[in-house]
Amino acid sequence: MSYQSISVEKKDGILEFGINRPDKFNAVNGQVMNEFSQMFDEVEKDEEIKVLIMRGSKKFFSSGRDIDDFDFSTAGDSFDFIESDMKLLERFETIKKPVIAAISGLAYGFGTEVSVICDIVIASDSAKFALPEVTVGAVPIILLTRGQSLLGRHDIAYLAYTGEAIDAYEAKQIGLVNKVVPQDQLLEEARRIAKKIAKNAPLGIKTIKRILTAKARESYYDSIGIIPGLFLSEDLKEGTKAFLENRKPEFTGK
Repeated sequence: MSYQSISVEKKDGILEFGINRPDKFNAVNGQVMNEFSQMFDEVEKDEEIKVLIMRGSKKFFSSGRDIDDFDFSTAGDSFDFIESDMKLLERFETIKKPVIAAISGLAYGFGTEVSVICDIVIASDSAKFALPEVTVGAVPIILLTRGQSLLGRHDIAYLAYTGEAIDAYEAKQIGLVNKVVPQDQLLEEARRIAKKIAKNAPLGIKTIKRILTAKARESYYDSIGIIPGLFLSEDLKEGTKAFLENRKPEFTGK
């Protein structure tokens, strides 16, 4: 497997992968999403792969979506974007093999969404989580839908309404993270857990995954119908423009 915007490494039945855009702080764009989709195609066919680990750099797991992608002129453009986005995230969650997130540094937007939809999340003590979508006129749809089976309503409301960041220990306290470890032990711990899972009965693992994600499809389907109109709002256009111009947005509620 060879890609430009993601890194992939397979060893001993474990596939380690991550976003490889250091110049963009590992922000997710269309190419990253397409390459993730191609990677999942290969993973599904490769019976040697038992477990996946998603990792990032020391400072950036992912800084979120690439703001340059948020430019929609028609409802069709908006719908196509959110449909492809939701379909990939659904696949990310429902792939038949367990996915472990090994998170260090900033995990904003998409980085926190991954924490919601992965099976197991190990964070370094340097990790920071945030869903700042509302600060640019969008909403953290994965938190609001898939997060309801993971977090309490008050925690979801706080993260979604404020967009504020929380540290790894706060994330563990609310149920977003399984375990917090020192930075230099992060990958070692993720690999230890992956190896333990890989030794277990394959049919049992697949059954567990299927049961855990049984209600996921409905949530993603609903999201496709909810979000496109928001992406055409004046507030989102103002929010993204203000972000690029490094100023505070002036929202109008339109």
